[in-house]
Amino acid sequence: WPVKIEGKKGFITIYQPQLQSFEGNKLTARAAVSVKQKSKEEPVFGAMWVDCYISTDRDKRLVLLNKIKVTDVKFPKCTKEQVDRFTKFVEEEVP
Repeated sequence: WPVKIEGKKGFITIYQPQLQSFEGNKLTARAAVSVKQKSKEEPVFGAMWVDCYISTDRDKRLVLLNKIKVTDVKFPKCTKEQVDRFTKFVEEEVP
């Protein structure tokens, strides 16, 4: 961590997620996130919440995240329009 994702419109950096719940194979977590549009100088910081399902490869000692769904995104220092635009960007690029 952090994980960086490059999309058509810019970059998303996801910082280490914090577990909120883990029941069966369903995991819910939140993570700090920064979004930097290619047309902007500075990134915008916020948080996102995700639900996903896990599968475990015991031989390789790896856990894979499947069916990742972004359930909420917050960018406190942004307008409603900016939050909507960033939310769409994150939801398109993260899964």
